[in-house]
Amino acid sequence: MPRSGVSMKAIQCRETRLPLRIKGEAMGPKLLFNFDQLDVGKIFVGSDHSYEAILSNQGAIDALFNLMWPSTVLGACFTFQPSEGIIVPGGHQAIHITFSSTVLGHFFEEFKFNVNGSPQPVILVIRGCVIGPTFHFSVPSLNFGDVSFGFPQTLSCCLSNTSLVPMTFSLRVPGDGNGEPSIRSQDQASDISKLTWRKASFASARPKEFTISPSHGTIRSQGFLDIEVTICSNTVKIYETALVVDVKGSGEDVLALPISARCFTPPLYVANPVVNFGRCFLKFQYQQMAKLVNNSDLPGCYGVLRQEYEKSPTILYSSPVPCGIIPPRATVEIPLTLKVEEKGHQETVAYIAVFGNEDFPLKIQLGSFGEGPVVYVHPAKIDFGCIQVLKDVSRTLCLSNQSVIPAPFKAHMARAPSLWRIEPSEGIIPPEVEMSLTLIVNLDDTVLFQDKISLAIENSNSYIIPVQATGIGTTIVTDKPFAPAINLGPHFSLDPCCYRFKITNYGRRTHQLYWMTEGFAPFRQRNTLPAVSANMKNQTFHPKAELQGPVFKLQPLRMELTPGKSMDMVLEGSSDIPKLVKERLLCHAIIGKQSGKECILKVDVTCEFIAPILQISSRAVTFRVEKVSVWILRLPADIWHKISQKNGAL
Repeated sequence: MPRSGVSMKAIQCRETRLPLRIKGEAMGPKLLFNFDQLDVGKIFVGSDHSYEAILSNQGAIDALFNLMWPSTVLGACFTFQPSEGIIVPGGHQAIHITFSSTVLGHFFEEFKFNVNGSPQPVILVIRGCVIGPTFHFSVPSLNFGDVSFGFPQTLSCCLSNTSLVPMTFSLRVPGDGNGEPSIRSQDQASDISKLTWRKASFASARPKEFTISPSHGTIRSQGFLDIEVTICSNTVKIYETALVVDVKGSGEDVLALPISARCFTPPLYVANPVVNFGRCFLKFQYQQMAKLVNNSDLPGCYGVLRQEYEKSPTILYSSPVPCGIIPPRATVEIPLTLKVEEKGHQETVAYIAVFGNEDFPLKIQLGSFGEGPVVYVHPAKIDFGCIQVLKDVSRTLCLSNQSVIPAPFKAHMARAPSLWRIEPSEGIIPPEVEMSLTLIVNLDDTVLFQDKISLAIENSNSYIIPVQATGIGTTIVTDKPFAPAINLGPHFSLDPCCYRFKITNYGRRTHQLYWMTEGFAPFRQRNTLPAVSANMKNQTFHPKAELQGPVFKLQPLRMELTPGKSMDMVLEGSSDIPKLVKERLLCHAIIGKQSGKECILKVDVTCEFIAPILQISSRAVTFRVEKVSVWILRLPADIWHKISQKNGAL
């Protein structure tokens, strides 16, 4: 195609045309940036930066362009707007470039724009360096100095962000334990039963001894944040470590703040390592104070260890306030309570543990002398005197507990079986109280009885109290009212009066009984009776009374009753004439192996014999007959039957 302004003309008078050779170079669109390279310098990681580049068309035709995206990591952090388009000849296009990187380091990126019709792309080079945020601590180091075992100590610092972008951080102490938080003395002193009083080591993982607040967060650009670092050491050692800062997007261990500390337990000691409680009543609680001294400049934590019981400990000790905190340069009093379990001199050792130094607990020697209860017994002996046989008679034995502990006791009679019994025979006398025991006796013979009370006070003295009593009366007993008097009431004359009863020997000796009526000669049987006693010889008998005889007689008149034997008796009497009869029956007995008789019963018998009298209430009986009219009614048969039954019942 001929160029503009060139015309082709034919040459005349020639058969063939002359050739015309034309040479040239085709030119496509010509696009250029207003700069070949953009150096952004140092930029903060994560910050947004914007730039503008001008792409102009210096060619003669329209230029169609598009961006070929690089495959690098940082290439993806750029954006171009627009990334493609058409520029007319002599025109230009502003391209906005934004950049935000999360990757640190230098970068050199070539961005190629492909131009339609141009064999070579247009290249734009962007270079620079992505840096992390800049920050620093307000102090050069954290020096805790000397810290006490289990006592937290806190230091503060300020973390400042001097960069133009926010900083997301986390703080940690390398080498700190990853187990449970370390034990604070305040918590340790709240419970003496914690196992850590005897063994402060941790089974699986080392304790976490550092606490950072806050341990992570975000600081705005050119801002700052106060940080508190607390150490609660559960390890006796020297600490040389650091507070490390990890910055998101920048990496770990970006900055480290040195930390130093030294942990130890204060040297406590007991001012009175020997505590003597003196004479102590058994199983009664006594209390004394032990003085614990701290001469160091650090506080301490202490605890009175629980007693490790044996099979039968002679001393039991404890403390109502076993744990506590002792301030620096101070003295505290620890209450110790003690109970003695056995009599005599007793000793034991109490241990006070210092938190953090379980290998060498402090020792306190505890001593005492055990005593049982003190009981005063009165009277020293008991004499019942003369008392009726077969009846319960009681006396009082007083036990006065003059100590502050209860006094268990047991009492029994020395002889077995015994006529005495004690109520109660065992029990407990409360502290400082007087108790009365009842001593009851029931004699079964008319002799002097003696016995002894054996009184044992637990963990104290034993006592022997003599007792005696003399029986009086008789051991012959009737099952019905008889002695000393019996009133048979009114009775018809000429009709025999009969009273039956049973007599029993409740004594321990055989009784030979002889009955007679006072004022009458004894009835002589065929068998020769034993000699009459002196009392009977001196008795006066009236001839007339002896001739008539007594009204009442007993059957049988003589008998022998062995211990526990019974016999039926009959008292009979009659009178021919009405009269009031009063007679006294006498019973003499030969008891056991005695040689003579003695009168054991006197019975006054009273009976009023009366004559029967008949009296008629009326001297005449008059009868009267009354006639009345009778109406005959015709009623059904069942009604007549009911009426007849009713009349019959009436």
